[in-house]
This record gives sequence, structure tokens and C-alpha cells, in this order.
Amino acid sequence: MDDKLRIRSYTTTDYSPERIHQMGLSEVNRISSRMKEILTNQGYDSTKNVGQLMNELNENPDFLYADTPDRKEIIVKDYTEMVDGNTWENAFELAFAIYLDIINLLLEILEAMGNS
Repeated sequence: MDDKLRIRSYTTTDYSPERIHQMGLSEVNRISSRMKEILTNQGYDSTKNVGQLMNELNENPDFLYADTPDRKEIIVKDYTEMVDGNTWENAFELAFAIYLDIINLLLEILEAMGNS
């Protein structure tokens, strides 16, 4: 089975493999740029790439739970507290923002499909 037929059988697009690949690269670049903007605004080193910054975050003890026997229980407790009470409003705002991002992405894809 050739690539175009394989793509058509697993998706609903007639895009070429190269176009799909380029769209993916474009999305990775868009997301990476946004992540770097957020991290830089939070005071992280603007000369480092997103991969380096994410590695630093993953290794930063400030963002890790201590390796203790009750670590899982502590994590569950913390996340439970995050979704209780007033934080539902924050969760809704975040979910709505993600929803709007998805809608905008779909509109961009539809626009690109119209220009293909």
C-alpha cells in the first residue's frame, strides 16, 4: 500500500505525507514558541531552548515530590484539593481556554484545506 492510500485509509484527509509532516513541524514550532514565551515570562533563561528548559523543570526539586513511601498518597491528596471548592471555577476557565484553542486550530485546518 502506498503512503497516500495508507494516509487516506487511516484519516479523512487527502494531504500528501510531506504536507502532513510539514503541518506537524509547524505545530511543534508553534507550541514550542508558546512554551518558551511562557517560561521566559516566568523568569527562565531565554537563551536556552524549550527542551533544555523542560529538562531543568523535570529535575528541579521545587517541582518534584520527595521520594517517600507515602508520596502517592500525598500526590492524590494535593490533586484532590486542587479540584475541590473554588478551584472548579479555575478548572472550568482552563478547560474553556483549551476548548477555544482547539476551535481555533480546527478553523486553521479548515482554512488550510480550503487553500489546498
